[in-house]
Amino acid sequence: MNDSAAKRARRTRTAGRLAGAGLLLAAGVLLWRGPLSVPAEPYDFTQVYVATRAWLAGGDVYDLATRRAVWREAPGTTGSRRDAEALTALYPPGLYPLLGPAAALPFPWAVRAWTAVGGLSVVALVVAGWRLAGVRPASIRGLALAAALCLLAPIQTNFRLGQLGLPATALVMLGLWAGWSGRRWAVSGLVLGLAVGLKPQLSLPFVLYVLLRGGWREAGVAVAVAAGLTGLGAARLWLAGVDWPTGLAAELAAFTDGGHGDPMPANPHRWQMIDLAPLTHLAIEHRGVAAAVVWGLVAGLAAAAWLAVPRRGDRPTELTVLGLVAALSLLVVYHRFYDAVLLALPVCALLCGWRRRHRIVAILAVGLLLPFAVNLPAAVRVFGGRVGWVSGLVESPFGRWVALPVYTWCLLGLALLAVGVLSRRRGAERGADDGP
Repeated sequence: MNDSAAKRARRTRTAGRLAGAGLLLAAGVLLWRGPLSVPAEPYDFTQVYVATRAWLAGGDVYDLATRRAVWREAPGTTGSRRDAEALTALYPPGLYPLLGPAAALPFPWAVRAWTAVGGLSVVALVVAGWRLAGVRPASIRGLALAAALCLLAPIQTNFRLGQLGLPATALVMLGLWAGWSGRRWAVSGLVLGLAVGLKPQLSLPFVLYVLLRGGWREAGVAVAVAAGLTGLGAARLWLAGVDWPTGLAAELAAFTDGGHGDPMPANPHRWQMIDLAPLTHLAIEHRGVAAAVVWGLVAGLAAAAWLAVPRRGDRPTELTVLGLVAALSLLVVYHRFYDAVLLALPVCALLCGWRRRHRIVAILAVGLLLPFAVNLPAAVRVFGGRVGWVSGLVESPFGRWVALPVYTWCLLGLALLAVGVLSRRRGAERGADDGP
């Protein structure tokens, strides 16, 4: 017995050292591919910076000529070669009060400040992940969780583009953690409301989750905070005589119909999206019919999960549901690769609920999450025009149906796996209730 215990202790120490070394390596990769790779003009941050600066000045955020003028006059952008046509404004006015302090800075300092926000968001993401998964930071699972999050390529992409998804996801996870205590419902609602203000399409599904799980106070506060931010942003535009609903609708229409956000096969950038629409449009040309198919499939998976959720929910079950919400929210509406930072939740579910008897489920989950450690859209963009076989693969049926939409297939697989796990736990619960 003593020899056996000593061997187990040695294996545990070895595994701990390996996990610690893995975390250091993963943190180095994140630092190299993230903060140290931020360009002088991060593509997406430039857009929200210009739009927010126009909002601060009382200009028409949704007018291209106004955005061009703001970009030319912004301090720190002299001599920039940025294509002014790329300065889009796709967010509702609730974003601008949140980004106002950063947009008031000269552009180079605003980029540095936003990069620092990204770094703090990673820390918040890891800490919230530890709390949600119920693991100790210094444990093997805690170190593995931190390493896995650092290796998520969408997090690295958020840094290079200056995207909003990383801080929004960090706020979502912090809000969920605060809400699980039951006593900090106001803090939970506040943080979730801020997340909705930053990126509504990423955060709203989790407010709905909180509401359906009985957190009506948290959801109410979140809706009130998001509505307050939207009201503040809209009031600034209305006082300046800007018809923002019409302008925003026009920007979104141009983006999704013939622009970079168009899911139709004619758009060469559609493979950067990870939602179901581009894959569906390979078979269905009509936009309305394709949208109905997407919403019907996601609604069916959500209904199956709702029926399968055990009545006595424990931590692994709740994290499985949250992982499912993350996957379905990424599938149902427009999302690009960088929004898959939400997969931090399935990673938490995997490391929280893993047991030896669940080895097959764990292997499947790892296999479905592993592709998100590589930024395939960036690789195709870099090598597509240089390497002949890459270009051929992109144009082949296998490339169009399997290789390029691999992230969509993985998200579908994660959703189906989560529904299966929930069904199995519900069955075990019923068996226990019917037992002697």
